[in-house]
Amino acid sequence: MRAIRINEYLADATNGQVKYIELYNTSGRTVDILGSFLSIDRLNLRGFTNTLVRSIPPRGFVAFQKGTGAGQFSFDLHPTNGGTIFLTRPDLTAVIDAVAFGAQSNGASMGRFPDGVGNLLPLATPTRGTNNAPLLESPVVINELFFNPISGSEFDEYVELYNRGPSPVNLSGWKLSGVDNYTFANGTTVTNNGYLIVPRDRTNFLARYPSVPTNLVAARYSGNLSNRRETLRLSRPHVAAGKDVLMHEMTYEDGGRWGGWISGDGSSLELVDPRSDNRAAANWMNSDETAKSTNWILIAHTNIIDHVMLVTDINRIEITLQGAGECLVDNIEVWQNGVQYVTNGTFEVGSTGGWNLSGNHDQSGLESSRGYNSGKSLRLRAAGRGDNLANFARGRLTNSLTTNMTVEIRARVLWLAGSPDIVLRLIGNGLEAAGTVSVPKNLGTPGAVNS
Repeated sequence: MRAIRINEYLADATNGQVKYIELYNTSGRTVDILGSFLSIDRLNLRGFTNTLVRSIPPRGFVAFQKGTGAGQFSFDLHPTNGGTIFLTRPDLTAVIDAVAFGAQSNGASMGRFPDGVGNLLPLATPTRGTNNAPLLESPVVINELFFNPISGSEFDEYVELYNRGPSPVNLSGWKLSGVDNYTFANGTTVTNNGYLIVPRDRTNFLARYPSVPTNLVAARYSGNLSNRRETLRLSRPHVAAGKDVLMHEMTYEDGGRWGGWISGDGSSLELVDPRSDNRAAANWMNSDETAKSTNWILIAHTNIIDHVMLVTDINRIEITLQGAGECLVDNIEVWQNGVQYVTNGTFEVGSTGGWNLSGNHDQSGLESSRGYNSGKSLRLRAAGRGDNLANFARGRLTNSLTTNMTVEIRARVLWLAGSPDIVLRLIGNGLEAAGTVSVPKNLGTPGAVNS
């Protein structure tokens, strides 16, 4: 019976409707369900016994309704308080499926779309005993999240909403759960095709994003977004019923299918199309921050070469990022007694000739449209932390250096994504220049079209 799912239910019947629970067979074979139980009481799983329906055909449905007749359940699905529906094996040795539900809209069913897949969410129309209708589209959706800032400060977090509907939406009394059950203040409105940002700290947000109009920034939320996994829900008040009704829900996770630079690496999580299904990871990507940096940082250090290890010929310079990331590197120089030793350190010849791009830095290459006061540079791409063994960008020197020489290493670096920490060292570790590249403050695209 593991193939059987609770596929749809109607808890708030109106205008002649009847409350029901629908089951769906997700498999390609007929499944026997005779004697199975439905219940909303975890202490009494024998709430309703199926004594009439023997089986469900492949990809088939069966619906049980509330009532007093044969094959009908007598317990109530509470539309205001919610609860949990349990489907249990005939011998009570296992719960086959269980779904928790909250307050319901009048006449709206909750179901999976497509059938048997994902969470139960409001459907566009009840579809008892047949294929579920598409999900009810909330006009207001969660459109962008900055849940794990590269700064490490929770006060840089924000949630952005977008109104994809044709008319303004009054959010007075709406709730955003997942950020400590945030409630929107009376008079809060988001215009059609407009944005509303809910920041962790409003003062901090306005300082970091001075171009965002203050009327698009709501009051701050308390608590903080999880850096790993979180479910966010938008619900609106149903005044007549005295309850909140779920309008929109999404669950995010860090990294993986959800975006490459969202796990404290500088990017927000953006919905690719606000009219797409934002439950699917494929419809989210990390924000593109690569065009925001303009501040080329000088990384430089002068000292005596000493404590050289494992090499006798100091004829290479190595560049490594200290974590996954991307940056531009230009004007790479090694100076000794007025002589510059690096071969092709400006990349103006239009290639990475003289450079070995190795290990987790092997996707690095020539950047032909941007450099430090020039048009070209090295685009350093690291899939992980570099080292002096196999993971680096290594360039040739015109001549070898020796211990006890006073040498300066220097380069210009521009952050693009990920780790801002970089190391330039001579082969053998006799001298290095390390530094942290500055990261823009206005990361993500709050109040604007996603990147």
